[in-house]
Amino acid sequence: MSDLRWDDVAYWFDPAENGTVPDLVVEPTTLDDWQALTVLIRAAGWRAEFEHRDHRGDVPDSAAELFVTDPQRWLKYLHVWPDPDIEVMFRPSCPDEMVGDVSLFDLQGQDRLDRFCAFLRRLGQALGKRVALFAEGAGAHPPVLAYEVDQDRVIFRQG
Repeated sequence: MSDLRWDDVAYWFDPAENGTVPDLVVEPTTLDDWQALTVLIRAAGWRAEFEHRDHRGDVPDSAAELFVTDPQRWLKYLHVWPDPDIEVMFRPSCPDEMVGDVSLFDLQGQDRLDRFCAFLRRLGQALGKRVALFAEGAGAHPPVLAYEVDQDRVIFRQG
């Protein structure tokens, strides 16, 4: 059974109305949560790549490697494909929060929405934390939807 119905969220997932890359946020987090993410990536068999400078390669075994100080302050990206059609791009800047983006173009229709909700649930269960999706750049506002740990499901927060 689906957590959400496409007809209920279609407006909020329309790139023309709401931007194209909403923010996925888990906070507060620790290095242990990032380690749990890397373990989940491997256990789930998800395709993933770590990008830093001009190198794109495997996800490090130790999450601490995601946060090695770079004097030139190059951005780092952890690309994760929990589904062949859905990419989530995390930006590991500090262990205190887990922030990423997902393209609304990847989330069109009930089938893709169901697969994305399954990812949110699996991530939230692995971390034991709420996983929220905010409209692009709207972190000060309530999330559009969130995986709620206490309910073990994804809840639509708007409307």
